[in-house]
Amino acid sequence: MAVCPHCDKPLSELTVNPMEGKLPVGVAFNCMLLSCPSCQKAISAIVDTSAAIREVRAEVEKLGQKSGGD
Repeated sequence: MAVCPHCDKPLSELTVNPMEGKLPVGVAFNCMLLSCPSCQKAISAIVDTSAAIREVRAEVEKLGQKSGGD
């Protein structure tokens, strides 16, 4: 069984909370934060990659339109 790297308690489950991820250019997308249910410290984060890719592509297209590119 896995143990929490922060409190060393056994992990039989994780707490999953939604959160927002942001790129330095201001693009935001959905993520999930996985935390220890005992100490509530973060263990990992997961990015909704399909949504993030769509957002990044849309931002790149906007930048291309502003610069007069296709």
